[in-house]
Amino acid sequence: MKLNYYKILILLILPLNLLGQVVTQTESAEGNFFPMPGWNSRKGIVAEFSRVAAASTTGPSAPALTTGTYATGGAASAVTGGGSNVVMLNSFVSSADTAFLISKPFDFSNNAGTNPTFSFWVYRDAGYPGVNDRLEVFWSGVSPGPSAALTPINHQGGSNVIPRLTTAFPTAINGAGWYEFKFTLPAATYNTKRNYFVIKGISALGNNMYLDNFTVNTFPTAMVATDVQFDLVQQNGATTSQGATNQWILGVRCVVGGNSGCGALITAGTNNPVKLDSLLFNTNGCSNISTDILNAKVYYTGGSDRFSTGYVSPFPATTGIAGASYPKATYGATLTGGAIATNLDFINTTGNCFYLEYDTTYFWLVYDLKAGAVGNNFLDGDFRGAVVGGPTTCPSPVGSPTCITATTNVFTLAGAAQISDVSYCVPVYSYGTSQSNYNNNDYIHQVNLNGYGGTAINASVNDVNLQLNTLPCFPSCRFVRHPPDYEFRSANVPGNTVTLQKGVTYSITVQVGTYFSSNNISAWIDFNHDGVFDNAPMTWSGTAGSSAYTGERLGYASLTALGTATWTFT
Repeated sequence: MKLNYYKILILLILPLNLLGQVVTQTESAEGNFFPMPGWNSRKGIVAEFSRVAAASTTGPSAPALTTGTYATGGAASAVTGGGSNVVMLNSFVSSADTAFLISKPFDFSNNAGTNPTFSFWVYRDAGYPGVNDRLEVFWSGVSPGPSAALTPINHQGGSNVIPRLTTAFPTAINGAGWYEFKFTLPAATYNTKRNYFVIKGISALGNNMYLDNFTVNTFPTAMVATDVQFDLVQQNGATTSQGATNQWILGVRCVVGGNSGCGALITAGTNNPVKLDSLLFNTNGCSNISTDILNAKVYYTGGSDRFSTGYVSPFPATTGIAGASYPKATYGATLTGGAIATNLDFINTTGNCFYLEYDTTYFWLVYDLKAGAVGNNFLDGDFRGAVVGGPTTCPSPVGSPTCITATTNVFTLAGAAQISDVSYCVPVYSYGTSQSNYNNNDYIHQVNLNGYGGTAINASVNDVNLQLNTLPCFPSCRFVRHPPDYEFRSANVPGNTVTLQKGVTYSITVQVGTYFSSNNISAWIDFNHDGVFDNAPMTWSGTAGSSAYTGERLGYASLTALGTATWTFT
């Protein structure tokens, strides 16, 4: 019997979700935030990371990363991705102090055997020989608090240490300049959904150190719509002015938890993030939307819980899915005219689908005010919810079966912004009250001013709605959360105004917070309500601080922790 043998060719085709789909995220200091959205920093006693303009850097001057750069161990070359700003460690301030720069989480769970990488550029110089200013780099699988265990990771030189000095290991063979340090992580070990990088800066009283262009190759798995939750977490209670633009009113937090990854926009239907179909608000609490509100819009700030219009996306500018985009600075179309109504519905615009990023991110309801907006009117709103998970077309067709209403627990908060007929500047804080994770932080505890006829200002108790309810001191914290870092006290609320008689001497007493040094405080008064701080002198009572100023800034003090200053004026 003759046997016939057949050669059978079997093709094994791996599904795409088993192959490492890489999404490169590049963070720089070019946005309006520091730290970068979702990143955090911890200050030492005086050492800290900050953002500075490259042209203004000192000790030595570090040129922008885009020109005249050096690759580690290689020849000079230009590098894209830098810009006009750099990150600085002020290592010229202490002989023994540390500060930390902590990344947002990155998803490596779909690496399929490909090693994830983390890299950034450091400016090295030869100044102050023998002074060991340096960086040390670590990894953490959980959000790294002050006591978290950190795992050292090594760059291509075989160490987790990056010295400032060009003569230290690894030697900077091209002299002073920018050098890239790349950390390659074994795929079998670094394959989880949340990976954090920690850069420890060590000041030894040499030159400042400069960093830029942080790049991470991520390998994300799919995001799940049922893991998405939206909540209203911030209500603006500050004063604003007629004709103001981009006045934020509400802050909404999006948390993607559960077992979700960050998602990739490479192939439709494979490991994708969740599409945001709509954000729904109303104008409840507004005094008069027709006289006051010109436009309504929604801004996005990524992982930053501070409002800004200057979000710069770290994600690729293009995707593999037609019409799909990673998060960007705005969501939906601007509403104007008749669209300013009781309900404000923001949806994806045609051909411009907005997909979420994971962990914790923020959206902001913003109003532009009319030039004739009525003074003392209120601006407010509530959050009505969000719809997510629709198909890849935008806007999603009505009744799309994949769309779901995201979980929401908080729809409204107390308070409202108020339109003033006089506009004063409101500062924006990088750290504010949240310094050192709300420990040893900066704040003013109380302001006391006793006036005529029993009138008084006694700002010793903070609004509960402005406190962070996760802190042990809640609801009796001596400070408000970050942001807004301050509490606006409306003149329409009893106890927030005081009557003063001309020619009578009064005193203002102010107490600073728990940060242990350089608590610089100032006091201003606009006596005639003309929008200009008056030029009358203010004098010191006691030994709270240095000499008083005259002019617009009426008083100044530099106090230690919980120090109290008193100004007297007539």
